[in-house]
Parts: sequence; structure tokens; C-alpha cells
Amino acid sequence: MFRPGIVAVSGSYVIAFSSISGTLWFGWPDEGLEYNLGDTGLLVKPGTSPSVASAAPAFKVAFQSNTGELMVYSNIGGTINTHLGMMAGTSPSITSLASGGFEVAFQANTGVLWVYSSAGVGTPTSVTLMPRTSPAIVGLSGSDFEIAYQTSTGELGFMNSSLTTVTTTLAVSAGTSPAITKLSSSFEIAFQGTTGTLWTAVPSGGSATGTNSTLAMMPGTNPAIGALGTGVQMAFQAPTGLLWYVPPTGSAVATTETVQTGTSPTMAVY
Repeated sequence: MFRPGIVAVSGSYVIAFSSISGTLWFGWPDEGLEYNLGDTGLLVKPGTSPSVASAAPAFKVAFQSNTGELMVYSNIGGTINTHLGMMAGTSPSITSLASGGFEVAFQANTGVLWVYSSAGVGTPTSVTLMPRTSPAIVGLSGSDFEIAYQTSTGELGFMNSSLTTVTTTLAVSAGTSPAITKLSSSFEIAFQGTTGTLWTAVPSGGSATGTNSTLAMMPGTNPAIGALGTGVQMAFQAPTGLLWYVPPTGSAVATTETVQTGTSPTMAVY
């Protein structure tokens, strides 16, 4: 499942993506209609996607290398090869922390959810993920973070920075992965349910409360979510192939943009 990574940086944004040549590229807008692009020359595993996080004045990109290992590229400071093996067909997720540094969540080649920190430490968790799905991570306050994922039995799960896990009763569509965003005092998750529709979930009493939007999604694709004002905005590929978005208030909007088959949108608020 291919999707570029995007993150807000200094009032603008940076996009990271795997080019047609298979190398990691990044781009950012300039004044007017200009757009800057850079080729790192680093090879990305086919069928996977990079994830980018701000770490002012730098940005960090986590990706699966062509050798199947987790790597972290920085536009300032070079590249880290963690030598930690990743599951084929999966992608890492990286977030910056309010206290400084970053955390990466990924599915290891054993099928287990791992976290890797900017301190250079990789830690296996107690969670086994659904094969060929990818976790999503978001930084909260201080050094806290939250990870959302599909469990090996197909339910939505989430984990905090203490590696405490919650497995919900919310069923996630096979082969898809959730997205997560920070709220003012908590977090919200978007995912494709087994109903084939867009769902959201918020933590509630040691589990989560799920809401079915009833908006149909393209099978096998993932939604994007981002905090906007006092609510969230989401984007997804509809069964027609068109890009749709759901604003914090009002009805869902169908755009005129057709999304490439087998891809999912991503989003950043800046």
C-alpha cells in the first residue's frame, strides 16, 4: 500500500516519497509555484512507503530499506541504519516528541510491533500485528506517544509510551492499517472497518468508542486523519476511485481527483 509521507515544518510542509527509480526523495514548496526536490539516493523497499516527522530545524524520514531494514534519514545529521529487520510489505511510522527527539513504530520481520527511539534503542512489544499491516504513531505531550495498529486477530488496538496495550472490539478490514492524530488532550484514530466504511475511534474507559461514518471506502485502502481546530479532518479513497474528505463540521465532500489504484492519501495540518 503506497502513500507518501507529509509533515508540517516551520509553517510549511515536507513530503517524502519513493520515486519511480526506487530511491527516497523529499520535496517542499517555495515561493510562488516553485517546488524544491531532493534525491537522497537511498533505496526504498518496493511496495513500502516512507514516513516523515519534523524535528526543527531538521526533519526525519523513516523507511524500509531495499535490504529490509529500518532506516532513518535526516536532512541534517545523516542516515541511521538500525539493522532492525522489517516485515516485507510494511512501512514504519515516525513522530517527533514534544520533549525532543523522535519515536518510530514498525512491524518487525517476526510480526511483532517494535518501537525505535532517537536514543538509538529498539524495543520489542508484546503485540503481534496482522501480517502486511503497518502501525501509526503520534506524539502527545512531553515524551508521551500513542500507537494505533491492527492486531493479529483483526481488531483495532492502541499502545501508549509505557507500552500498555488496549485491544478494542472494533474490527478492522483485512490488509488495512489505521491512522492516528493528536487532539488537545487525547487522540483519535481513523480506520476502515470490516463494513468497508470509514470509522473513527476515541479512547473511552480502558477501551475505545467507535463511530461508523457509513462512508464507503475503496477495499484495501487506508484513511488519513489530522487535527484541525477543535475537530479532525479525514481523507480517503472512495470505491469510485475519487478522493473524498471529511471536514470537522459539515458533510463529506467528493473531489474530482482520481486516486491511483492501490494507494491511500495522507495529510498534515500546518
